[in-house]
Amino acid sequence: MLKVTDGVCSDKKGAIQNVCLARMTITRRVEEIGDDLHDQLQSNAQKFVSASLALDESENIVSTAQLLIFLRGVTNDFQVLNF
Repeated sequence: MLKVTDGVCSDKKGAIQNVCLARMTITRRVEEIGDDLHDQLQSNAQKFVSASLALDESENIVSTAQLLIFLRGVTNDFQVLNF
């Protein structure tokens, strides 16, 4: 991964080297992102006057199925929100 940063964003190589990739750290970060997304969805979904939902299934590199959920909502003032 660090070899890629040399060609793509060499000025950020130091910051990328300092990212902790321990299993528990990544788990905690993913959980925090999920909690934040859940909170955003709950607060914004009440404002939707119209919404669309799309579901898709994907498989990762080891053939584990993953559900992809896409939500788009429109508010009274025509603000479009994507989740």
